[in-house]
Amino acid sequence: MVKLLAPMFSQREIEYILKEDHEQYNISLVLNEQVIESDLKKEPNQRKVVSKIISAYGMYVKAYCEGYLGPGDQLCIRLWGVCEDSGITIIQEELDNSMLVGICKVMIVHGVMPLGQPIKLIKSFTDFARICIFPFVTCISECSNNSETPSYLEGTEEQKTFSQNVWNIELLGLPMGVLEEEVTVRFMNNECSIALHYLHDESFRLTITSLEDEHIKTLSINLELEFDADSFSKQF
Repeated sequence: MVKLLAPMFSQREIEYILKEDHEQYNISLVLNEQVIESDLKKEPNQRKVVSKIISAYGMYVKAYCEGYLGPGDQLCIRLWGVCEDSGITIIQEELDNSMLVGICKVMIVHGVMPLGQPIKLIKSFTDFARICIFPFVTCISECSNNSETPSYLEGTEEQKTFSQNVWNIELLGLPMGVLEEEVTVRFMNNECSIALHYLHDESFRLTITSLEDEHIKTLSINLELEFDADSFSKQF
């Protein structure tokens, strides 16, 4: 006779756990609290610019994120960048509050959220940009965005060069990580991708994510990597 064990959690407890997990990683909730707007109101012109070095196509880009108050005192942002190659032009991107909220709802932040600073503790625009914007920022060349590939191939050399030298700065749903190329390994009988994310100070997070169809990139193992200051300066 098989004895059935009582479930560990009731349905109400399971729903609460799922709701709590959703709130823990749904960065659009930060925008609903108006805490970022309150921080910007402390600035003399109610604007703030935060910058970070990112990489694109093997080159360094100084990316900038400006937060400002739009209609109804709601948060809006403007993204632009300067490439180390002066021949590259980066087109700025402006996101109003509704666009920003929509993008934030689909961002997957598990890999870049510091353990010591959950979303509920984000109280400044600087932290918002550092945690919720820059890990998802990338630059994509005009020729990569061109859906009419045959007409592009038939263009003049001048047109091709122009397309290659004009980049758009964009926000993605998944964080980019610091590795230049995608790395895949076989781990625990699953095909997995490897991503390395810089968190803060001397901290990194190594994320191993299953690529098997049934998991749809939601099954991950995160390893926290802490370097001492001397090792960090030597390696990075």
